Amino acid sequence: MPTMPLLYDMLLALFGQQPQAWQDVRHLKTFIWMVVGVIEEMKVHLPA
Repeated sequence: MPTMPLLYDMLLALFGQQPQAWQDVRHLKTFIWMVVGVIEEMKVHLPA
C-alpha cells in the first residue's frame, strides 16, 4: 500500500481544482478516500 498516499495526493490535486464544487473540504477528502479504496480493491460491491 505504499502507493496510496501518492494516489491520494494526485486525486486531491485533480479534484481539488474545482473548490466551488465541494461544500466542505471534508466532502472532498471523503470522496478521494472512497475513490482510492475502489481503485486499490479493483472491484465494487453494490447492494441489489
